[in-house]
Amino acid sequence: MSIIANSALEKALEEIEAGDVGGLITRMHQGIQRTLRQDQLDGPSDDGLELGVCFLTPDRSQVIFSGGRFSLFVIDVSPEAEVLEIKGDRKGIGYRDIPFDQVFTSQIIEVRDGCGFYMSSDGLIDQVGGERRRSFGKKRFKAMIQNIRDKPMSKQRGVIFNALEDYQGSEKRRDDVVIIGFKVL
Repeated sequence: MSIIANSALEKALEEIEAGDVGGLITRMHQGIQRTLRQDQLDGPSDDGLELGVCFLTPDRSQVIFSGGRFSLFVIDVSPEAEVLEIKGDRKGIGYRDIPFDQVFTSQIIEVRDGCGFYMSSDGLIDQVGGERRRSFGKKRFKAMIQNIRDKPMSKQRGVIFNALEDYQGSEKRRDDVVIIGFKVL
C-alpha cells in the first residue's frame, strides 16, 4: 500500500496546484482506486489508508490542512492555550466504499509565532497499555502536547517516545507509529 500511495502522491503533485491539499488528497484517492481497480464493481481488493496533508503558505501566515480520517492538532505558545483538534473528513482514501468523486476539504489555520502543529498515525492513539490496558488515546496525546509545547522540537521527540514506551509497557506494539510535528517561527 505504501508504494501505491507514494506513486499516487507523486502523480497528484504533478497535477494539483500547490496549496490545494484537499484536491491533492482527492486525486490520490482516485489514483489508488484506479490502480487497485476499486473504482469498479469487480475489483479484487478493498484497501486504503488514512492520511493528513499540511501546506504552509509562502508568507508563513497560514497552514492549509486536509485529512482523510486524520486530524491535525494545533497549540499556541501561551501557557493557558488548549490543544485544538482539527478533524479531517470522515473518510479515508482508496477504499472501495468511498465514492470515486469524493471531495476532501481544505481547512485554513491562521499561524501565530511559535504555534505547534502535530499529526499522528493511529498507531500511537490506539496503542494499548497502562494499568487498565486501554488505548493511549487522543486525550492523553493532547495533554502531552500541552505539557511539552514550550520545548524545542528536538526535545519533544524524546519525551513523546518515552511516554509511548512507558505507557505501552509489556504490551505488544499493534501498529506503526508516526508522529510529525513542526513549529512556525
